[in-house]
Amino acid sequence: MSKTIRTLAAGLAAAAVTTAGAQAAVFLDQGLNTYQLSAFEFDGSAADAYSYGSPDKWSYNGDTVNGLPTAEDGVAKLFLVNTTEDGLTLFGVFDSVDDGEGGSQDSEWFYIEGDSDGALLIRDDNDGNDVYNETTHGYHLDHQWNACCTDGFVFSLNFDSFDLLGDMSEGGSGLDSLVFVNNYGDDIELSFHDAFRIYTDAAVPVPAALPLGAVGFASLMGIARRRRRKA
Repeated sequence: MSKTIRTLAAGLAAAAVTTAGAQAAVFLDQGLNTYQLSAFEFDGSAADAYSYGSPDKWSYNGDTVNGLPTAEDGVAKLFLVNTTEDGLTLFGVFDSVDDGEGGSQDSEWFYIEGDSDGALLIRDDNDGNDVYNETTHGYHLDHQWNACCTDGFVFSLNFDSFDLLGDMSEGGSGLDSLVFVNNYGDDIELSFHDAFRIYTDAAVPVPAALPLGAVGFASLMGIARRRRRKA
């Protein structure tokens, strides 16, 4: 094992700390940057908040129905929603309704901390394109949508502590930008080309001298798998 991998493994291992009580602060790391995130609040379930298919068919309607972030042409949006029924959740919404063109986007998601089994709460819209690997505790989502519609997902983050890796670098079409939308504070412009982590303040960020892109998503998954087996 290289010195780089050992350093990163030590940082990930230190992340396994439980935070009980009040909702823990949540952060996002990409490259050398760390951002604090703020969640939207919703009284009900994640499915109610997403409002799939009503009134616009085969699409996210949480913006027009529930006042959640607005779907936007050519934009992939991520945001947190704290629901009364499902707890904290991560929403992803791709593109907007009737924008004149469809699109596609692959994404990879891997839980270092948190129960990954059944964590994908909502898929907009073809469940057959999703693959969950019980060995790696990871999800591969193959998003495809037509000009009429959006695409997206909702993951559960309803754990005392969690550490979720995301990667959207495999590419696609119809999307020009990736944005994390905060309820309070500035929105965050992210890169499709680099992996990122979303985690509670119980987790220790990857050292600043070792950005996520230095190792790669596949290596991060291998490190975390070994750590989970030892837990």
